[in-house]
Amino acid sequence: MEEITEVVIGHFLPAGSKTWRARQEMQEFLGYLTGFPGDTWQERWEAAGHDAGVPVGRVAGDDRALSRRLSAAAGRCFAMRLIRPTLLGLRSNTFTRYTLWFRSVANDPWLEEFCERVDQMPVGSARHGRAKFDVCYALTVFGIDLDGLTPEALLHYAVECRTHALAGEDAESGTFSGTLAWPVLHEMGQFPRSAPRTLLLSLGDSCRSRKP
Repeated sequence: MEEITEVVIGHFLPAGSKTWRARQEMQEFLGYLTGFPGDTWQERWEAAGHDAGVPVGRVAGDDRALSRRLSAAAGRCFAMRLIRPTLLGLRSNTFTRYTLWFRSVANDPWLEEFCERVDQMPVGSARHGRAKFDVCYALTVFGIDLDGLTPEALLHYAVECRTHALAGEDAESGTFSGTLAWPVLHEMGQFPRSAPRTLLLSLGDSCRSRKP
């Protein structure tokens, strides 16, 4: 626990900043997980039952400060790949900086190129953020780097988000999570040329392939 806490402080906190809060967050969260069986943090996380969609902060009851601290610590553990949550386990929690946390740990030039291309798209900043959010969340859930993200994996992520009412604003507009990320990934060569150029076209192909 101490080693992980020191890694978090060394990576996420700038030099000279107050470290006591991050130390408290990590010790509270990891201390909570030690109450569950398992030889690894992943096993303890799974035993805690949060992958079913129960927010980590809920265990704090009415203590909102503790709830925020537990959520922040969980988010950093996800970004560090210490714990690999399910889609429900990840999305049941709310993080304001998860994309930045994930990118800082990944240190992946290919992911950074994707983010730069997204920022150049002629849409609002909120949609830019959503596209980067979707990809970082998908990589977290699948436990992969960007070079391992396939059209099939992103399509699965989009459908699961829709199924579990996690598509947010995209669902309200009648579309799916990942709709902006898809063409950017296609254009930069992450997806093969044979793949549909948009997620919605991919959905159409998937539906047609299932017909008898």
